[in-house]
Amino acid sequence: MKPFFLALATSALLLLPITATFAQEGRHVAPVMANGWPTYPAQYGGFYSGALSTADSQAQDGSRLQFWSFQGQAGDCVLVRMDATGFQPYLQLVRGTPTGQRVAQGSASLRVERLPANDSYYIKATSDGSGERLGQYTLSLDPC
Repeated sequence: MKPFFLALATSALLLLPITATFAQEGRHVAPVMANGWPTYPAQYGGFYSGALSTADSQAQDGSRLQFWSFQGQAGDCVLVRMDATGFQPYLQLVRGTPTGQRVAQGSASLRVERLPANDSYYIKATSDGSGERLGQYTLSLDPC
């Protein structure tokens, strides 16, 4: 059974389904599945907000994680930034699938001078260190 949000109207009771969404420049974005992982679409110049919660996928070390995907071209210079409250951000950029070849990793920001190929790229947004650290974050994806 799906959870529902209760909304009261002037003369009627409305039940609205709750779905996991994230703000993308003032709009809500629903995840799509990529090789079994919920993934949120991103694009160059985008600014996004989300939150790591107990509802998110969990890595082997216990940390919660979310994936953001974009299409990159060989030679693109990419800058990814993540700011968070409640935890120290950690980012990975992988190629092909959410669990594909690692291109770069680091805390709070990544700069990749040249993407290796025309491909789908996935930003893994998580917390630094092992264990469950939860909280809100913002993420940006920009060309260098």
